[in-house]
Amino acid sequence: MLLDPQQDLHQQYGAAAESLYLIRPDGYIGFRSQPIEAEPLLQYWHTQFQRNTPIHA
Repeated sequence: MLLDPQQDLHQQYGAAAESLYLIRPDGYIGFRSQPIEAEPLLQYWHTQFQRNTPIHA
């Protein structure tokens, strides 16, 4: 997790409000959630990596 108190990343990625972004190592946005919600991120993670583990922790 990376907090952005100076709002630098908010400006760079166009986030107008509190958001959850998954930034890939190449700098592209892999996932975005506004408002912040864990369930959609877990679903995205599951579809990308096809794990045989339950979505809910």
